Parts: sequence; structure tokens; C-alpha cells
Amino acid sequence: AGTVGFVASLGYPFAAALVAAAIAAELILGLILLLRPANSKEVKYASYGLLLFTIAATAMFHVPFIGGATLVPELTTALKNVVVAAALWTVARAE
Repeated sequence: AGTVGFVASLGYPFAAALVAAAIAAELILGLILLLRPANSKEVKYASYGLLLFTIAATAMFHVPFIGGATLVPELTTALKNVVVAAALWTVARAE
């Protein structure tokens, strides 16, 4: 209820479905990255999927709150996600 309530408070429709989809994407795609051979197509597609997820999550939940009392934690999280996105891009583009 905490995360779903937060997402709903931001005005996003279908908050419970969004949270469930986010959890599923992180778990499934993360496990693919962990368990499959590094140069497999599954890893390439999982990396692209997590890259898109990271960009979307950053834009939806961190960038709008950079400022005021939340400046430091949200900016820190957004910049961390930039590094994660760069790493995912590198993995996705590896031959």
C-alpha cells in the first residue's frame, strides 16, 4: 500500500498495476542479466528493457521532485540512475 499509495498520490492511473509491472520487470529482467551468458540475445534485450525502465522511472518519480527539501536525495537518485542507464547501454551494445 505504501508504494501503490505514493504512485496514486502522483495522479498516475492504475497505480497498483504500474507497481506490479515495475516489480515484475525488475525481477525478471534482472534475473536474465544475472543468469544468462553475457553475450546472449536475452541479455541484450533485458538490458534494453531495463534501460527504458530506468529512464521512465527517473523521469516519472525523481526528476519532478528535484528541488526544495528533496533536492539532495532526488538529485542523488537521478544521477545514480544516469550511471545505471549508461551501464545498461554498455551491456546492451556489447558484442
